[in-house]
Amino acid sequence: MDERLAGFTVGTNYQVLDVIGEGAYGVVCSAMHIPSQRKVAIKRITPFDHSMFCLRTLREIKLLRHFRHENIIAILDILRPPSLDEFKEVYLVQELMETDMHRVIRTQILSDDHCQYFIYQTLRALKALHSADVLHRDLKPSNLLLNANCDLKLCDFGLARSARPPPDVANDSSTFMTEYVATRWYRAPEVMLTFKEYTRAIDIWSVGCVLAEMLSGKPLFPGRDYHHQLSIILDVLGTPSLDDFYAITSQRSREYIRALPFRKKKSFLQLFPEANPLAVDLMEKCLTFSPKRRIDVNEALQHAYLASYHDPLDEPVAETLDPSFFDFDYGTALGKEVLKEMIYEEVMRTLVDDQRPLGSDPLLVVRLVLLVVLNHLVVVARHGVSYIRTSLAQDPPFRLLSSDRSFSATDGSLWSESKSGNSAESEPVPARVKELDELPHNLSDMPSIAKVKNWYAQSFDELIHFPPMLSLPSHIRDALLVQPPDHHQLPESTPNPSLMFMNDDFASMAFMPPTSKSAPGSSNNGNGQKMRIPMERRRYYANTSGVVWPPEVRDYNRRFTKTLEAIKRRHDPTVTTVAQGVLEWKRSCNARNIDLDVQHWLDRFYLSRIGIRFLIGQHIALNTLQPHPDFVGIICTRSNVHEIVHEAIENARFVCEEHYAMFKGPPVQLICPKDLHFPYVPGHLSHIVFELLKNSLRAVVERYGPENEDAFPPIKVIVVEGKEDITIKITDEGGGIPRSAVPLIWTYMYTTMDGQNIDQNFQASDFKAPMAGFGYGLPLSRLYARYFGGDLRLISMDGFGTDVYIHLNKLSSSREPLQ
Repeated sequence: MDERLAGFTVGTNYQVLDVIGEGAYGVVCSAMHIPSQRKVAIKRITPFDHSMFCLRTLREIKLLRHFRHENIIAILDILRPPSLDEFKEVYLVQELMETDMHRVIRTQILSDDHCQYFIYQTLRALKALHSADVLHRDLKPSNLLLNANCDLKLCDFGLARSARPPPDVANDSSTFMTEYVATRWYRAPEVMLTFKEYTRAIDIWSVGCVLAEMLSGKPLFPGRDYHHQLSIILDVLGTPSLDDFYAITSQRSREYIRALPFRKKKSFLQLFPEANPLAVDLMEKCLTFSPKRRIDVNEALQHAYLASYHDPLDEPVAETLDPSFFDFDYGTALGKEVLKEMIYEEVMRTLVDDQRPLGSDPLLVVRLVLLVVLNHLVVVARHGVSYIRTSLAQDPPFRLLSSDRSFSATDGSLWSESKSGNSAESEPVPARVKELDELPHNLSDMPSIAKVKNWYAQSFDELIHFPPMLSLPSHIRDALLVQPPDHHQLPESTPNPSLMFMNDDFASMAFMPPTSKSAPGSSNNGNGQKMRIPMERRRYYANTSGVVWPPEVRDYNRRFTKTLEAIKRRHDPTVTTVAQGVLEWKRSCNARNIDLDVQHWLDRFYLSRIGIRFLIGQHIALNTLQPHPDFVGIICTRSNVHEIVHEAIENARFVCEEHYAMFKGPPVQLICPKDLHFPYVPGHLSHIVFELLKNSLRAVVERYGPENEDAFPPIKVIVVEGKEDITIKITDEGGGIPRSAVPLIWTYMYTTMDGQNIDQNFQASDFKAPMAGFGYGLPLSRLYARYFGGDLRLISMDGFGTDVYIHLNKLSSSREPLQ
């Protein structure tokens, strides 16, 4: 037996297996959790000999308890000591990962697909950290844990600190960044040169170093010491500019830089000649000498290299830390005994928190709801979106965020028959992609459409064959029927009257099937189909009940969430791949635009996709993120419109400036109260505004020319709150759209941008379909607005500019139909 395992005291619930890692003050072993037969990792830490080790341990426990993110390692359990006097070691039980990035790089060559996915997951974790004003400060390959499924989790938070120094030390960088001992090879130059401040950019530099190492198989800056490290960085980046030079506050560092010979910047493309040019571009933006010009995490996620994975709705942020969270790191240095007591209190407090019912962890009921809701949703490909909306509106099988709906599977079964009388489970999987098999004009025969069909068939098969819990204990079933004590009841709102006549705009009337019929007292979904408007009270619950859920239910919930996460990732490129399929069809029949029946199918297909991804995203968020008083999953009951729109403006301007290689794009004026809040899904609003602003920015630049960037007229974004909804008006002077072209903007594939070309490798198994220039921005944005009962309208003055109006229906206690 390994002598390092001899000291492990893990109780009767765990069986220690093998040592898998060792550090300066801790050992990590694999172990078996005997009650569940699940393999875990147990990290034994002996920190109490040094106050520095105590500080790192305290940081790690507090931060890992705060962040619940699928790309950040989680604490599953903490083994509690009998008393403070017997508290000699800390045992953290964590997820077991099979290897780390350092080992993988040393043993194999990574493909470009691997590099994309690993860097995307790293940035996704970093976005959560930075959104909470936390710097990791030790991001390196060995702190990126991996498993055989290529899932990545960021670990080792012992050096993490707040990005915001407390007011009393705000001007003292030495106090703010004490104990910065991150591995030298991945350390940002501003850390070594003592810049005026340290920002989130230090982590982005480390990301660039990791990406470079994944691409080449070796470290980019393997410095032997401080001076050599700085020297090899400047060998690549060249001598700093005067602005960068004077940003260095250390006189000694300036003298050292001044004494060095002038160096010219090297070409990253020449340093990495075999790498994907987009990967090299992202790496170069991460490795900018000046932290102020370095790309940030949101910009990195939006980079073209990660386009096949980037999804704003699936990149969650974290709750901002309490200002006192890092108090133990500042002020008077704390002794070992004081820190030991703080760690003991944190460990024992975790014991209380871990005994919370699963329902408050949050919403086990939503997981049970989704099993049946998804059972209905799988019929969408065969019956169309109207069936799903109508059947769920008439009789949802479970109570979903509504106080007057009940658990209807009285026998405890998690599957129930659909209202049509056919069990979705009894149908063969191919039937659920029947509509994809019978698309008009041979569209089903296109290679990219076939790829999407396979994704849907695989996902439906995984859902249907996911092992059901055929019965539930009576007390668990009774708990699901209990109305939760805490809820958000939102103000009443007026239903959107345009839902009654959704075809009153010219574009919709122009493409309405001539045989469509309307039922009295029904609303229109934009596809010539009518449905009734049910009204009912709606509440948003944060918890379910006070029941302590049994371990098998917790584990079942976790496994189902993992299945949904895998399905969601599989379908990330669906929009772009279908776009490629339609483009393939256009080229095959030499058609300039798509036919009306193809457009109607695309409307149905993408609208149902919005709904499915919303439900899946809601479930994942409820089961993986920390509960927040203003959030129920991805629904925010107090969405700050000013912040969301402002971020969309900055992101759109960045994309515009990068595309046209400009220093500054057209200015955007935002007129919006900073305290305007309303209940909505922030990701939906961000997507809509971002897409529309891209159109306005491009129109202005192309009308006036990129060379006239000082003469661009401003784009105005005006946000107002009315009695019924929120209205956003985006006004540009980009020349407008000819009247005859207005109906075409709502059709898919219409664009004025050149370059609708099929990639020569589109039949390759790893092909990632393009998106830019496909004309999807406006029609998809309108679908997002209409999904919650809003709308999007466009008025254009040919020769002057365009006004776009976004009407957003507040989520309220009145239930309007989802479009």
